[in-house]
Amino acid sequence: MKKIIIIGAGTFSTVVIDSILENPFYTEYKVEGFLDDGQICDGNFDYPLLGKIDEAEKFNDKDTYFILSIGSPDARKAIAEKHPYLNYMTVIDKSANISKYATIGKGCIILKNASINTLVRVDDFAIVNTGAIVDHHVKIGRYCHVGQGVVLWHSAQIKDGEHLFPGTVIKG
Repeated sequence: MKKIIIIGAGTFSTVVIDSILENPFYTEYKVEGFLDDGQICDGNFDYPLLGKIDEAEKFNDKDTYFILSIGSPDARKAIAEKHPYLNYMTVIDKSANISKYATIGKGCIILKNASINTLVRVDDFAIVNTGAIVDHHVKIGRYCHVGQGVVLWHSAQIKDGEHLFPGTVIKG
């Protein structure tokens, strides 16, 4: 069985775990626990804290996948750049509606009821949060966090590392 280690044990990780556990695609994976420099938040499905983030390499093997479950674009970038050789996986909630002509990078997180239209590009380590609408020809840069209910009109260009807060609307 393939293993998942989640980097980041804060409240955002509960939403990510929920998307993994509810999606039949991930039945061949087993969540092992968390790496975090703090404590596990309440409600994290009783998965253990396995160690600090800087200990990630000791868990790295061909059957272990890592998820960067941290909302801050700056923090995700710092971790991904410090640990570039980890086997990062993308998580897509089963309720997300994604065009087969969209491109989703590695280490991305696409959450409940997100809608990603045709010819959209979501670069590595980006988050498209609950209920976000991403219209055609949009480009979302690396490490971005597209918050809940954000609407990105056709051809919008979101630069690397931007954090779009809930309810933001950006015209293309």
